[in-house]
Amino acid sequence: MQELFPLAEAQKSDIPIVEWIAARVGELLDRDPELLFSYLYRLDVPESEVNTVIERGGENIAFHLA
Repeated sequence: MQELFPLAEAQKSDIPIVEWIAARVGELLDRDPELLFSYLYRLDVPESEVNTVIERGGENIAFHLA
């Protein structure tokens, strides 16, 4: 998981962790959604919850997944 969310970078920032994670999730959604879904699977995020967020759509998909 270190490659997904390098903790050292987050700790250096004044940005709240959920916003930092949401930014990374948004980046993965744009560039490599398969990798994001692989990470979510490894983190044991229920597929039904991921599907619900994606079906609702909107601008905050990354934030809701975070």
